[in-house]
Amino acid sequence: LSSALEIRGNALLDMDSQPGSTCPKRQRRCLRLLLLGAVLSFFVDLAWLGLPVRFERGSRASTERSRVALAAEPRHLTGVQPGDRFVGWMKHPVLTKAAKHVLVLEFGPGGEGGEWRVEDPDAIKRKRMQFQGDFWVVKTDDENRILIRDEKTVLNATLNGVGDGTLSGRVVQCGLSWGGFFETKLDV
Repeated sequence: LSSALEIRGNALLDMDSQPGSTCPKRQRRCLRLLLLGAVLSFFVDLAWLGLPVRFERGSRASTERSRVALAAEPRHLTGVQPGDRFVGWMKHPVLTKAAKHVLVLEFGPGGEGGEWRVEDPDAIKRKRMQFQGDFWVVKTDDENRILIRDEKTVLNATLNGVGDGTLSGRVVQCGLSWGGFFETKLDV
């Protein structure tokens, strides 16, 4: 029986290799396209019926994750609150050598100050921290702007500058304000 299969298999291989004989190749290609079309139409039909098209383990858990993600959408900022944590990036020609670095702003009790960190994402872990220090918040006449500052650095922040729950604006270091920018998002 195995020798008969070998002969039959070799005959099919010979048929494929004969010049001008494209029939088996074409049949396989058509069969694959037909099968692919049937599978795609099955999923399209499920989508039109409104049935969930999700074939993964724990689909109930992923639905719960979606509900949590919807509930945790960032809020429209009217100011900063104690315990707010913003994560994003900062870029400055001197401080970060014009490269984007990770910026983390953590507002402490009272919302009048806190701690910030600037990290180089490309550095090795033990030398990753570039700067860490305290800051204080200065309110401005414009209700959509605040100043986040320490002795040498000022972040001119616009509340909801690039969307709800964001702080963005200019970075000023020792009076040098050209080329410095930052964007952070409320970490919920």
